[in-house]
Amino acid sequence: MTSALRASSGTPPVLPNANRMLALSSPRECFWLRWGERVPLGPALRDEWYRGPDWDEAAQEAFELRLRRARADSRQQYLRIKAVYLLEAGKEDEAVALLHRSIGLGTFLLDTVHSWEMLGDVAARHGRTDEAIGYYERILREQPSLSGTSGSVEISLARVLVATRERSNLELALTYLDSWMKRDGLKFNDVMFRCLLVLIEASDALGDHETVVRSARVALELASRGPQLPRHRSVGIVRTDELTLQRLKRLAE
Repeated sequence: MTSALRASSGTPPVLPNANRMLALSSPRECFWLRWGERVPLGPALRDEWYRGPDWDEAAQEAFELRLRRARADSRQQYLRIKAVYLLEAGKEDEAVALLHRSIGLGTFLLDTVHSWEMLGDVAARHGRTDEAIGYYERILREQPSLSGTSGSVEISLARVLVATRERSNLELALTYLDSWMKRDGLKFNDVMFRCLLVLIEASDALGDHETVVRSARVALELASRGPQLPRHRSVGIVRTDELTLQRLKRLAE
């Protein structure tokens, strides 16, 4: 896709796999879609003891008690899933501690790589570039299929590289974006939109005006599309702000 956008053709490329359905990625964690979207949880799942953002002293004691009683081969995922809820609630330090504990158990690679990805995202948000790159690159080395992750690790890695503004990193970022686009499977519009935003930043820094224009036009088209999964009306919807849309319109001219 990025190669296509950087080609000399005068028309934007057709986005692949627009109408293909996607199965849930893991029977052990059914609220995560492969590309990082969440679907609503039923009451039975919401009430499970390892889900939810509560983390006061009583909640911690209850969690640790249930964790000790749980099967040994299930504890890693319970720690990871609890960390997801804590991150969403803004309890970052507590979540990071649980992610490290989950990784330390090392029972299943699927759980480990998802924890690495979340730790990479935390590091990226705080500008810890080398740490973020280290987590993302480790995932690509040890789980090149990206099973267990959001499926967009290469986009996250490219974004961190682009932020350095170093030419070698900008060119490497383009390589990672191309790698992501060449992967099989459905490309959700909102994730594609993220990919294009990173491509625009890299191309602009490299002086590739033509790619900037093409990418902006495709990104605007994606932002106008509806949901991709009939039973999950929010999946694939691009959510962005008006400033971003206005900037894309200027770049697309």
